[in-house]
Amino acid sequence: MIDASHHYAQKNSSNSWENDYPTLIKEIDLYTLHYIVGSILLCILMAFYKLVSSGYFPGLLSTDNPTGPSSGYLLLVGSEILQLCLALYVMVMWCLVIRNCWAALPREYRDGITPNQGAWFCIIPVFGFYWLFVGYAGLASNLNRFALKTNLLANPGAALATFCCFWFIFMVFAEIIFWSSNLTVGIIPQVIDTIIWIISLVAVKNCAISVLEYRCKENQSV
Repeated sequence: MIDASHHYAQKNSSNSWENDYPTLIKEIDLYTLHYIVGSILLCILMAFYKLVSSGYFPGLLSTDNPTGPSSGYLLLVGSEILQLCLALYVMVMWCLVIRNCWAALPREYRDGITPNQGAWFCIIPVFGFYWLFVGYAGLASNLNRFALKTNLLANPGAALATFCCFWFIFMVFAEIIFWSSNLTVGIIPQVIDTIIWIISLVAVKNCAISVLEYRCKENQSV
């Protein structure tokens, strides 16, 4: 009996962060802001890199040091490193938003998925293409189910979330197959990609916050 109660206490304490609704709300807003700023900076940096690589700014690629790498080459290398760092940062912020949004849902609306599984499985190579529909589109669908059942005036944009999953797969393969030979062609789709993901994530996080606020009031009334 003591062992059972001890096990329950450990399990409950390990998930205590999921029940801290005010903190979850603050974190969702903070992580979303970081994601938006990072995504915009990454989009600008990628567009700059593609334009310079395609020769739109020939002065930047001029060889001013015959005995070593040009300043233009160093600029491109530095841009690539910065892109990688920003991409990793944006990915982590996105996953943290998704994790907390899954935590906003009651367990019966999670389909047996833990918040960490819902978020971090999305970035597993190859498998992530499938899990994105579960961890992101599924999240939006479950948030929508909860909102409809509780009459919340919040729409997570489940259709847009599903479209974003298909769009992401298209962007990955298009970047590799079609746009690798003509980098400037991919600039406009990259801008579109940034915009629709921001719009979608904001809709999902706003609904998750509404769910958390509803659950806060529900707990206070008990």
